[in-house]
Amino acid sequence: MCIYKSDKQVYEADCIDAQGDVRVMEVLECDSDEEAMHLAARYGRRYHTAVVKLQRVPYVNMSGAPSLELWPDQVKFIGEIPIDAD
Repeated sequence: MCIYKSDKQVYEADCIDAQGDVRVMEVLECDSDEEAMHLAARYGRRYHTAVVKLQRVPYVNMSGAPSLELWPDQVKFIGEIPIDAD
């Protein structure tokens, strides 16, 4: 299992496309929720996502298991970011 602590706050972005398929991405090395939201929106546009759900998580999680299942009491929902189609 590859789980470790980062020096900065760790975020996960659930990128949801128009068909409802989800791609989970790590958003690392952010100092604030606003910075993470900006970065998550860039990911969303890059991967043609309809919406991004962003949450703050306690650790970098590359285990394949959803962070919400590993640490349900430590994951904090930050916001839902609609991505405008260009």
